[in-house]
Amino acid sequence: MLKKEKGVPKNSDRVILLKNIMDKHILAADIGGTNSRFAHFIATEKEGLALNRTQWLKTKDASSFKHLLEQLFEGGFPVAPADIDISVVAVAGPVERGVYSKPPFISWEIDVSNAQGDYKLAECSLINDFVAQAYACRSPVGEKAEQVLDGRIVLDATAAVIGAGTGLGMAALASDGKGGFIPVSSEGGHANFPFVSKEETDFRDFLLR
Repeated sequence: MLKKEKGVPKNSDRVILLKNIMDKHILAADIGGTNSRFAHFIATEKEGLALNRTQWLKTKDASSFKHLLEQLFEGGFPVAPADIDISVVAVAGPVERGVYSKPPFISWEIDVSNAQGDYKLAECSLINDFVAQAYACRSPVGEKAEQVLDGRIVLDATAAVIGAGTGLGMAALASDGKGGFIPVSSEGGHANFPFVSKEETDFRDFLLR
């Protein structure tokens, strides 16, 4: 990040300045019930997307989403809010209109409808955390994931994306009919268990005891 100083920059400074004009700074965040993870990416036309820095914070140490961001940017994060071009915040909870969430395991809400005024973030999108995981399944990182059990890939079939954290996250990757996939969010982890047989109701009674 460049410091704004008075005077005419030297030749070497001009090169850095021109390079940074071409850069796009991206903030990616994963706000969970226990931990909040942040990453700073730099996207360039020549080199593509490059990870610059990651940082973890305890979600419950913050009294609000704004307070959480203040902890991030005051704790040595390498880019200031005003220098971030695009922000994507993934949250462990249902998302309304792409801007609001009241997560079930977090004591405060997230509202990015006025991200510029509230957080000094020029452009910010809010998505469900397992929608982000679904996208990641088709990324180079997802392709390198360790296989736990052997299986057979069914082309164009809907893929389930499930993971356990503070809660149980669920999403799906549905075929778009064109060789790609569309992520589908789900709050299936909060669904009631349908006890329908004596064996299952006995298990329910055991849990209640």
